[in-house]
Amino acid sequence: MFKFILFLVLGLIALVIFILSKRQTVGGRGAFSTEGEKNTFVLWSKVAFIVFFSLAVLFPSVVIVPTGHTGHLIKKYGTKQLAIGKIIAINGEMGRQGKIIQEGLKIAPFIKVFNKVERKKDIIIPEGKVGTLVALDGAPLGSGVYIAEDWVAPEKEDERAIIEKEMLPPKNFLTRGGKQGPQVNVLKPGAHKINQYLWTVEIYDATRIEPGFVGVVKSNVGKVPQKMQLSSLNDTLAQSVVPQGFMGIWEIPLTTGNYYLNPKAYEVTPVDIRIQTWEYVGGYVDATIDLTINDSAGTIEQTRSSEKIPVIEGSADIAIESLSKDAWKIFTDCRMQVQVQPADAPYIVASVGGIAQLENKIITPNIRSVIRNIAERREATEFVIYRSAIEDEIETIMQKESSKSRLQVKEFRLAKVSIPPELLVPDKRKQLAIKLNSTYQQEKIAFEEKTKAEEARQQSAMQYILVKAQIEREASMETMKKREFDGKGEKLYMMEKALGQKALRDIFGTDAALTLELTDRMKTMPKDAFQVPLVWAPAYGEKSQGTTSPFSAINMNQWMQVAAALKQEVKARIVQDSTVIKEEEAQIEDLKEKENK
Repeated sequence: MFKFILFLVLGLIALVIFILSKRQTVGGRGAFSTEGEKNTFVLWSKVAFIVFFSLAVLFPSVVIVPTGHTGHLIKKYGTKQLAIGKIIAINGEMGRQGKIIQEGLKIAPFIKVFNKVERKKDIIIPEGKVGTLVALDGAPLGSGVYIAEDWVAPEKEDERAIIEKEMLPPKNFLTRGGKQGPQVNVLKPGAHKINQYLWTVEIYDATRIEPGFVGVVKSNVGKVPQKMQLSSLNDTLAQSVVPQGFMGIWEIPLTTGNYYLNPKAYEVTPVDIRIQTWEYVGGYVDATIDLTINDSAGTIEQTRSSEKIPVIEGSADIAIESLSKDAWKIFTDCRMQVQVQPADAPYIVASVGGIAQLENKIITPNIRSVIRNIAERREATEFVIYRSAIEDEIETIMQKESSKSRLQVKEFRLAKVSIPPELLVPDKRKQLAIKLNSTYQQEKIAFEEKTKAEEARQQSAMQYILVKAQIEREASMETMKKREFDGKGEKLYMMEKALGQKALRDIFGTDAALTLELTDRMKTMPKDAFQVPLVWAPAYGEKSQGTTSPFSAINMNQWMQVAAALKQEVKARIVQDSTVIKEEEAQIEDLKEKENK
């Protein structure tokens, strides 16, 4: 309205200026004093008329659209009316126009007079996003169809960008059978100059398939298969898959990358194709019995303890409980490594909905059943004794059963097997006793070796003493032999001496023999034994004088004392010699006996 009033004001001003200039020209000089003033006024009036008239014409004919915007037109005056139910005018009808004005300067005669111009911001689709389109005009959707068909035929997939651009202009869309409502086709990241009277846009996350995953596509649009063939492989669960472009689950999954799909038309289920580890752990009480040796009493003592095994967050399920052949409860912690091949992912999604559903609905019940079936054929202790054999048996069965659901079992392992600890006590006590006996034998051998080594060390240390004793023993033997010979010599000497004394006694008599003995002993007497007064004594029955007699110059008192002492000494010597001879003979006999031993 403001623009229309401004246009009228400018027109009126131009008209008034034009009339005034005409009057001055027709009526002479009028109020002007000279002809020159009149001509000048007329000239400027014409200039003003031209300027204001030009402004009155150009102002409603120029549209400026700023950068990042488009101009949308609503036609207010015209002779054609839109058909009932139509929103966009493509043939000059009044109402919202299909044409839009691009950014910049647009000149059209009286465009602002006959149209309302709205400037709208471009549609911006950020990176990693996708814009879904809803057409507000077009042909109605068919019965039971909630989204329009793809404008791009499968054989022209490479031309998708061109075709989608051709679809967006309202005239192309409405004249080529475009359907009203949600569209399969989308806007990709970037700025889009579209007619926002025809299109509304909603922004969603683009489909991103991460490394290690594939995307299984469930299409809600496309051709409906006329004859559905269920795909199966041996005993594999039956699944229905369709080629790309048909309605249903596509048999070829999406690989790593970004995909700009309409989330209302295509549901993409990511499937992890990496090796996964499913664990079944915890949720039971584990009891143990520990055996210890009482050294003081020499007995084996046992102590019972228990521990609650918690459920690990993120595990597939709790430990598997089963009943053994001998009616004992067994709790089995185990883990299984599995993998889905890319080509099998669509069949898994078609059959159960995804890898999580496959785990919960098929694999977990299967593994519980397999372990329980094996347990009922075995005694509880066999799960401990034959652990590796049971692992292999379960792995073989699970590989076969899981292949029916297109899942590959790479490995199965028993992590922990909990059985009543009382079942293990007898074997533990037996093993402990065997170990103790073995330890005793080894310690005995070690002690004997140590004893031998100690004896060898002591013998080595005593070698010097033994050698010395041996030398002393041999020296004693030599001394004994010497003394034996000395004794025998002394004995012979005494015997010979006794014979000589006897011979003297026989010849000279006892007194004379004694006198001779005393004379021999007197040779060893001290000099002070010979003192005066001298006593003359007869020699051999006759009186002798001077020093020629052997008994001359003798102190008789001392001589008598010496004689008595010598007599006693001789008798004692004879007795002593006899005793010594007997003792030495006894010692010789003892030494000979010891030597023989």
